[in-house]
Amino acid sequence: MTLIEKINKDLSLAMKAKDSVKLRTLRAVKSMISLEDSKKNKTTEINDEIVLKLISKAIKQRNDSATIYKNADRTELYSQEIAEIEVLESYMPKQLTDDELTKTIEEIVTNCNATSMKDMGKVMKIVTKELVGIADSKRISNTVKSILC
Repeated sequence: MTLIEKINKDLSLAMKAKDSVKLRTLRAVKSMISLEDSKKNKTTEINDEIVLKLISKAIKQRNDSATIYKNADRTELYSQEIAEIEVLESYMPKQLTDDELTKTIEEIVTNCNATSMKDMGKVMKIVTKELVGIADSKRISNTVKSILC
């Protein structure tokens, strides 16, 4: 079952269960998928990798909003964002630990013969494609920098 099929099924179940948080969150994800699908000059079909990137983007947006709401002492909006993050994270694969991330990136750096920060772009291109959905891009970037320095 693809991720889109799982989202559609869960959306239907959320409607039946009257789960407003899950329903609102999955509708937002479906909207993001539809927007991605309708982009001009689209050459690829929407697959699980693209859906994972979209969900990851949605999580980041909600984390940013949650931080703003927390700082503004808007607890009910903060709670709403956190609840939506929990729904979105249920569709993400298990995240790599710091040790696993470092080991994986070290292997990639060795395989592509990267030796300095000049090679960061080459390494990041490979790493981000390989670790889609299982590591945050900020964590990836920081780990690559620490290895190449």
